[in-house]
Amino acid sequence: MNQIKVSSGIVIGADHVRIKKNCQDALLVVEKQDLLVAVVGDGMGDPIDSLHAEVGSTIGVTAIANYIAGRLESAPKWKWNSMLRGRELWEETQKHTLNLIESTSHAMGGSYSRAIIKHFLFTIVGMVVTPEITLFFGTGDGNYFLNGQMYEMFAKDVDNMPPCLAYNLVGTTSKRLTTEDLRLRVRHAVSTKTVQSAMIATDGIEWFLKDPTKIVPGTRNPVGGPEDFWSNKEYFENTEALGWRLNLLATEKKRIDWAVSEMETQPAILKDDLAVVVVSRL
Repeated sequence: MNQIKVSSGIVIGADHVRIKKNCQDALLVVEKQDLLVAVVGDGMGDPIDSLHAEVGSTIGVTAIANYIAGRLESAPKWKWNSMLRGRELWEETQKHTLNLIESTSHAMGGSYSRAIIKHFLFTIVGMVVTPEITLFFGTGDGNYFLNGQMYEMFAKDVDNMPPCLAYNLVGTTSKRLTTEDLRLRVRHAVSTKTVQSAMIATDGIEWFLKDPTKIVPGTRNPVGGPEDFWSNKEYFENTEALGWRLNLLATEKKRIDWAVSEMETQPAILKDDLAVVVVSRL
């Protein structure tokens, strides 16, 4: 595990800044001896129905990451593989998280279902790394990357209604979402010795991927591809560097083109909130 470096960053998207909307993404990285648990969450918020979806995403990623890490830490290491590949750990993690959402929503008073819809609709993308196994889990949209290859956490077209854990408590109007879709489960598992790089990201990563030739605001450099996240040593040597990079990509810049005496606007690339966690063997 000493060979694997980790970095993370989160930023509010330019469109959220423009309409004075909170950052509704969240992340947590839990590092223990021979264990890394990382989770990113995207609060499904809109200005009317779920104004404070950042509450749910923050509580959700915190509860999930700490619960998984705690369960593994309390077990012998020789059991980790079977625990991670089995179903029980993920069912108990889901139950723990839903119980927390349920009790918190009841404690808020008023309508129980409205409390959940306003605060606790969020998607999850997670990663666990041990000396033997690396796996990706979650529910909802978002992406994960393994050795440069991108994967979607949930590929089904759901009319902009990705599955959220909290729908297990209040139901969903989408008839195309099944009980299996709403389950927290492992999507991909590989031997850690085969992993050169891995990343989890909320769906704001799509703005970064749209056009690698776009110019980074405030520079003359193209944004490039996602490989920058796991190949740039600076992100792993300086814990703030990745966050600075994301802020640069999410901020509109203006510069004077002295050749024609005109003001040039370089638009922000990241329009939506984005949370990422990256590991690399740099």
